[in-house]
Amino acid sequence: MKNPEAPSPPGVGLRGSRKVQLPAALRATFHGRRFAPLDPPAFLDHPGTEVVLVGAAYDASAELRLDLDAEVERAERSTIFGDLRIGRRERPVTPLFEGKWA
Repeated sequence: MKNPEAPSPPGVGLRGSRKVQLPAALRATFHGRRFAPLDPPAFLDHPGTEVVLVGAAYDASAELRLDLDAEVERAERSTIFGDLRIGRRERPVTPLFEGKWA
């Protein structure tokens, strides 16, 4: 998260009334730094919050100390249809993967 009280380079970031107004508890998580991890996710509840994405140079898993090889759930092998007791043919899944709703 970008600290809204820290200065930004010219032409970068939100200005004026578009800048996020955070409650004191969330402002305190910055401890005077320019950036802080997105923890707690309550930052995202406030319009104007600026998220900074940081890429890894070579091996993201090692550099960020994260397991990024999580298996992606696929509709074909998902158990959600059985769990909800609905037939796979009864409900279209294409909108879930394309983001288009009829």
